Amino acid sequence: MNEKKTGKVRPFELFLSAFGMGFMPFAPGTWGSVWTALIFMLIALVAGNSVVPFVTLLILLTYGFWATVYYGDQGIKHYGDDPGMIVSDEVCGQAVALLWLYNWADWTSWQIVAYTASGFILFRIFDIFKPWPACYFDSLKSKWGVLLDDIVAGIYAGVLLQLGWYFWGNAI
Repeated sequence: MNEKKTGKVRPFELFLSAFGMGFMPFAPGTWGSVWTALIFMLIALVAGNSVVPFVTLLILLTYGFWATVYYGDQGIKHYGDDPGMIVSDEVCGQAVALLWLYNWADWTSWQIVAYTASGFILFRIFDIFKPWPACYFDSLKSKWGVLLDDIVAGIYAGVLLQLGWYFWGNAI
């Protein structure tokens, strides 16, 4: 199952690890989520409109989904069931959590940072604790299980983020 590293990065490792984030020595899933949240936040801060951050999240979501589905079987074959190096699923799930239709262009920088940080924290909580049906998908031990538990965590985080933002977002 686990192969000896040759020092040469194979394409499936590059894409599944979010260009190396999955090989971080501590909490690689968190690094995959941080990578996604930071890309979104930086683009939202400089874009001056809502279209570019929205499209960025769609690209990240699509990349995470594609990489996990296309290369997931190879990652599992070489590294075992739901290996830590696969963080493309976290990229997808984190993008789902942040992907809601808001006019980010009207927000202050502080609101963008608070929204992104809140979405990151909520996603990580749901990804770690895996409430149903995320726990069911996690038990599948396949590329679909690897991916779908994170999409569910992203949906839960996104719903809670939107509810919180609806009631308290303008107070920030």
